[in-house]
Amino acid sequence: MLVEISALGLHSQQIGGFYSKELAKFLRLPNTVIPMAMMAVGRTSEEPPKNRKRKLLKVLVLR
Repeated sequence: MLVEISALGLHSQQIGGFYSKELAKFLRLPNTVIPMAMMAVGRTSEEPPKNRKRKLLKVLVLR
C-alpha cells in the first residue's frame, strides 16, 4: 500500500495510538471487525530540499 501511495505522489503517516472500539463505533463496523491500524494519506504542503544532508546511520542508531 505504501509503495502505491508513493507512486501516486502522495504521502502517508501511520497512526499508532487510537481507540479501536471508538473507531469501530464511529465507522459503524460490525462486531466481527476490529480496527488494528490507521493511516493518514494526503498531500504535503512542503517538499524536502533536494540536496539535504542526511546523518549517518551509525549516528542515529544506538546499540
